[in-house]
Amino acid sequence: MITAKRRSIFVALFSLVLLTPALTRAASLQITYPNGGETWPASGDNISWNNNGAGDVKVELLKAGSPVQTLASNYPFSGLYWNPASITPGSDYTIRVSSSADGTVNDVSDAPFTIQSNVQINSPDGTQWGYGRTQTIQWSANTGSTVKIDLYKGGVFQQTIVDNESNDGNYNWAIPANQT
Repeated sequence: MITAKRRSIFVALFSLVLLTPALTRAASLQITYPNGGETWPASGDNISWNNNGAGDVKVELLKAGSPVQTLASNYPFSGLYWNPASITPGSDYTIRVSSSADGTVNDVSDAPFTIQSNVQINSPDGTQWGYGRTQTIQWSANTGSTVKIDLYKGGVFQQTIVDNESNDGNYNWAIPANQT
């Protein structure tokens, strides 16, 4: 038998259960790669993170904690392929992923990772060059403002052609007539 006192407690508890909104889980983001200590290949790789209710995100590259490049904005997925071709190599990079709707919901790589240098030689491309002529060495690189160009023959170092050359992708080399 339910007494009046017990009924009012029951009604009060029942009302509390019905009127109390369901607890919502706080949105969160967690970077899974790169999360620190990795060496990022010059050819690129996937950035990945867990997104628990944060919605679309902004993905940024940081160097020594300061933003360098926005890799994606209002991005709806939990992974992004990225190639660092235009980024100067270094060992103090991190990734920050933040909610586009609420920037306070974010995560940053737990520790820095390294971006490798990326050099692609476009010319010479395997063709033979004549001695006593000027030929243009062409490349693309994310190695900073200057490059060093070395000559190898059969994988063995022969000489430095030029040291501290502007990284503009071209160097006119006057091949010595006695070059072997």
